[in-house]
Amino acid sequence: MYSRPINPTSLVGPQTSDKDFALLHRLCVRSCPIYHTHRLQQPSSALALEMPVNAQPEPPSNTSRSSSQDTGGIPPTTSLQDSGFQALLQDSRFRSIVDRLGSAPSEPERFQPEYLPSEKVENADPPVGYVVDQRSLSRISIPPKPDGATLAEYPDGWSECLVTNEIKDKIFSIPGFPAPLVHPPKAHRIGPAPGKGLGIFATRDLDMSDLIYVERPLLVLPSYVNHVKIGCPLDWTVEQIKRALMFEWGKECHRAFERLEPEAQRAYLSLANIHTEDGSGTVLGICRTNGFGIEGLADIVGTYEAPYTGICKEFSRANHSCTPNITRYFDHKAFAFCFAATRPIKSGEEITTPYCVPWDVRSSRQQDLQKYMFNCDCPACGPDFEMFDQTRLDIAASAEDLIANFIAWVDDKTFPEDKLIKTSRWWIKVIESERLESSDFYRQHLVAIYRAYIALGDKENAAKYGILLGKWYQAIGQLEPPIELYSDPRNFQRQRNWAVRKV
Repeated sequence: MYSRPINPTSLVGPQTSDKDFALLHRLCVRSCPIYHTHRLQQPSSALALEMPVNAQPEPPSNTSRSSSQDTGGIPPTTSLQDSGFQALLQDSRFRSIVDRLGSAPSEPERFQPEYLPSEKVENADPPVGYVVDQRSLSRISIPPKPDGATLAEYPDGWSECLVTNEIKDKIFSIPGFPAPLVHPPKAHRIGPAPGKGLGIFATRDLDMSDLIYVERPLLVLPSYVNHVKIGCPLDWTVEQIKRALMFEWGKECHRAFERLEPEAQRAYLSLANIHTEDGSGTVLGICRTNGFGIEGLADIVGTYEAPYTGICKEFSRANHSCTPNITRYFDHKAFAFCFAATRPIKSGEEITTPYCVPWDVRSSRQQDLQKYMFNCDCPACGPDFEMFDQTRLDIAASAEDLIANFIAWVDDKTFPEDKLIKTSRWWIKVIESERLESSDFYRQHLVAIYRAYIALGDKENAAKYGILLGKWYQAIGQLEPPIELYSDPRNFQRQRNWAVRKV
């Protein structure tokens, strides 16, 4: 249709709707030869932000797939040190998992989580003829509670945990632990979601960064089967080994479940379970279906991290969306998940979370969603998915040269003053039209505009975008420095780039 590149910012008027804007962007992509397709990945944050003194937050990687909730896996196998168990393994009828998988201590093998059975198996009973090494996990309540305590006495609740002694010591040594829960005004309800069973819905209007709910998980369990070791007959197949490990791991999870109060047990058992026919068992199946990864809580097994997962009474009911409107983070001091809005949410709107990386292309997202046994039918996964995929690739590419462009813009005064600002505003509009505000690309373009206004010596607009940037950090749990510092003019003037581009 067009024979030359189009400057997208020249085509947008103040009345352009989000739908028209998205279509306009795709038209410009098709007509502009400088766009190219490449593998989408979340860029590392090379765009260092001019932050308040002594307050440089680490940007989130946003590559973690902890939001994918199927966490029942098998980690790297490790050598078995117990002398009695080793002696038993000398019997020619037995071998350890280490021997079976051919792993070496320096570079251990492992089953990936998705290798655990998810499809229906004819015989889910564990095979016979294996021996189990002793386990190295503690079953504890976090925060600690007196014997006989009830939820009526401790309404904030507690988590029943299956953790190693190292993790227990790490949690109990956190400064300020255990902190009380923050209780924001009621903002959600659980109700029927057409075609999805139950879902979570907003009961009032929410703004970006608003804290929606804080919840201690019912159970906290290792998300990899890294504490169960077995010896098995020499002729066992890998499938038999996996069945035995999953059975033993299910028994461990059930022991933690039995420590829950009856009310908490009923709440746990009411959650969805898509692993009813693969041998997982009830407790492990619900964990694999509903668990949220806990950032910063992981055992080191060989050369790998084996993270923990938490299952929540309320927000484990949040349904998937490739365009989610909340994010979550874990408050280690309070030992609780926090759920916050990443964009404005209207009262009555469903609150959704991603079970995959939402800014990936459809093929990657669908692969991640296969373990949940459903096909997403959102617009980005529908018949026009190629357009949405291309937009995601373009968004990723748009953040690649922000630092180089800023340096060139500062050094070359012949560039228009608003060049960088208009470009990043355009991409922010694209990201908002795709509803991907939780992505790090959104943050990077906010940073680019914020820094440009500081370089221009424009306090008013720097404060405006500083507030937006602070809200983004707050939504993903980066609570320091506070929002006020991002919009403080006194902070602007302390920046090394203050007014360097001012004419």
